[in-house]
Amino acid sequence: MPDPTGTVLLSMRNDDGTSLDGLYIGNDDNFHGNGWKIASMGKVRGLGNVASIPTSGWADRVAVVPGNGYVAHNYWSDEFVRIWVSDYISGATTGGVIGAEVKYQKPFRGLDEAISLKQDKVVFPAEGGTQELVFDNSSIVPFKVTSSAGWCRVEKGSTRNESFLYDAVVLSCDETFSAEEATATVTVETLFGKTKEITVTRAARGEFIILSQEECNLGFVPSQQQFSVNVFTNVEPSDIKVTSSNEWLRGEFSGRNYMSERCVRWVGDQPLSRATLENPVSQDFIVIADGYAGADMREGTITLSYGNEKSVLKVTQQGSEFRLSESDFTFKAEEELTQTATWSGNLDAYKLYADIPDEAGWASVKFSYGKMTVSVTPNPFEEGRSAVIKLCYDYNGDERMIVSEIGVKQEGAVPYDRYVCFESKASSYTVSFPITDGAKVTSSADWCTATPNGSTLVVRATAATENRWAEISVEGVSSKIYVSQSKYKVGDTYTDGAVTGQVYSMEQGEGRITQELVGKYAWSTENVDIKGATDYNDGTKNMEAIKAIPGWKELYPAFAAVEALNVNGATGWYLPAVWEMTYNGSWSSTQCSATEALLLGYDRYGYSKIGQNRIVAMNRFSYNFVQK
Repeated sequence: MPDPTGTVLLSMRNDDGTSLDGLYIGNDDNFHGNGWKIASMGKVRGLGNVASIPTSGWADRVAVVPGNGYVAHNYWSDEFVRIWVSDYISGATTGGVIGAEVKYQKPFRGLDEAISLKQDKVVFPAEGGTQELVFDNSSIVPFKVTSSAGWCRVEKGSTRNESFLYDAVVLSCDETFSAEEATATVTVETLFGKTKEITVTRAARGEFIILSQEECNLGFVPSQQQFSVNVFTNVEPSDIKVTSSNEWLRGEFSGRNYMSERCVRWVGDQPLSRATLENPVSQDFIVIADGYAGADMREGTITLSYGNEKSVLKVTQQGSEFRLSESDFTFKAEEELTQTATWSGNLDAYKLYADIPDEAGWASVKFSYGKMTVSVTPNPFEEGRSAVIKLCYDYNGDERMIVSEIGVKQEGAVPYDRYVCFESKASSYTVSFPITDGAKVTSSADWCTATPNGSTLVVRATAATENRWAEISVEGVSSKIYVSQSKYKVGDTYTDGAVTGQVYSMEQGEGRITQELVGKYAWSTENVDIKGATDYNDGTKNMEAIKAIPGWKELYPAFAAVEALNVNGATGWYLPAVWEMTYNGSWSSTQCSATEALLLGYDRYGYSKIGQNRIVAMNRFSYNFVQK
């Protein structure tokens, strides 16, 4: 990460020979400074990676270590500085450490995030008082705070062990005897200019009930939902009458008030006890709304009243919304057996499901965010088939879709011949096939048999020592099942002319073999984004993209090492893509950025292309021996 704007280079000599506003390196190779506190961030890659202000680990002195990042606080200016130590400075004559080369940037503003508060409205009674507001931010966000009115004072507060780690504000309100309500605005502004306004109301003398919000839109919620509203009042909650306009809506006081689990321990640099900060007028009110699965929006109100004083909360529940880009799906009998559609609305994908009739078990429907995937199994029958499927949400719903699949003899059907490919070991495979009761099933080879099982055939093969193939026929059906069996299985040593390796996988007539190369290699010696080398499943595409680069053998050592296997009649060796093998710490041919590439079987993050790693070469072979 590049150095931040305003970075300054400084050669700091030991024993306060050179200082940063009074922060210096002592003869003990530690940072010191009157009024300074320092926290080490450990090893980081440059000043730009010192990104946040730590909440713990602060000390008066901290060891100076090359490669470490630090955050320091200056009591006198009340500002943070971020520091990164690049190296020690050695004495020209003694060779000992006499200081360090550092980079620093100030003022350090911490993370660029807005101040988060559970409430942005505070109401004081006429008697005044004090209220603490603790930020929800987990990190320290430097800020400044102002008040628009003299009767409302505000100071920074901290719940941490250090008084300068501000994460709260403390509001103080003067007592009033006025019959007029007063309002002030407290503005909390981060050093990045993001502001959070807090509305502070000082009540006039007399009873009051004020809600933190007057309206609430619950969206679409098919199950019961509860949410909290802040009620500012000087009336005992048990004396407040709560009424609702609808049976599905109700509310009650929880008996809790809005106090943070953490308490403010400091206001400025003065310690405070919690007893001086509590505000008894902020009450927690729970609103309960029954689940709703209807299509139309509904509204209700809750009224809180005491004598002539009352407040009304308007609650809205949205109806369900679900729209499909298409609802009629037609499939071929043998190929392209999956189709997708998009859906939109206000429903949760994980609660959507398809109610598929028992007789339509050949169809399946899956939902993900904004996407619906419809799949069917091959249709082994001459006639087409269809089903009406109901789409449901949380056990409710009346949306319908139609799924149809043509028969194998209908126009548009592909040839019905099946191809089954086995490894050398004894194996079996179940094939969908149009077979009637009593139909005779024959095989052209004794080692291969087929047994009817409903509308399917179970094809079996004994162990093989040579490549072979067989043909299976069913009485009354013109289509055939062609069975190929290889003399190899996964784990065997493969040899075909000049190509030798270990069989890694065998799937659907295609086998993959591997050969691990001796030594370690860099993926590349340059940092360039290769647009054609990003395939996750086919390393040959990535390999071809690299080989199209002038001088690629010198620039891309790992690829050149694999290409060196394609000699003396051997062809087809390539560096596999990330998902062609499981993780083994070796380079894949898949890049993820101009500077990083992925390791085999692992795509969570990349590694520097110029780093050294093992490589495994891959080749392919076919074991479908039937030419059709």
